[in-house]
Amino acid sequence: QFTPALVGEISTAMVAHGVRPGQIEVEITESLFMQDAAEVRAILKGLSRLGARVTIDDFGTGYSSLGYIRHFSVDALKIDRAFLSDLTTSSQNLAIVRAVITMCRGLGIGVIAEGVERKEQLEILRKLHCDEYQGYLFSGAVAPGEIERRYLETPARREILSERP
Repeated sequence: QFTPALVGEISTAMVAHGVRPGQIEVEITESLFMQDAAEVRAILKGLSRLGARVTIDDFGTGYSSLGYIRHFSVDALKIDRAFLSDLTTSSQNLAIVRAVITMCRGLGIGVIAEGVERKEQLEILRKLHCDEYQGYLFSGAVAPGEIERRYLETPARREILSERP
């Protein structure tokens, strides 16, 4: 799916659904950097022009070079849950998480920790100045219909839906 056509498809969908720039976030895996670098760079720049945020998912689990990150338009990195599972007991994982957060600060890239399940993990991540957190500590999996009910249904939308035949 990560082809040059992606930028046009997202642009078309944004117009069709009234999505404003900044409301789209595209997650990619770091393995994409191992593909055609010029093509990946062009796609990322196109997504950036649309106002889409680009996040590298599962950071630290692949084999790409850290040097790639500075050459691409990336807004955030997601630290893989594998580094968080024993964050409170593993000095090695703590060192890796600290290093990733420090590196991201230096590059002006946001940091998202995924797999936060315990308050102790959250406390450590806050002390390290991690930007965002995901995990069962905040919410379990939510069905698409429930997401729509919670976050997308507004009084104006209910009115529009009730007017449909």
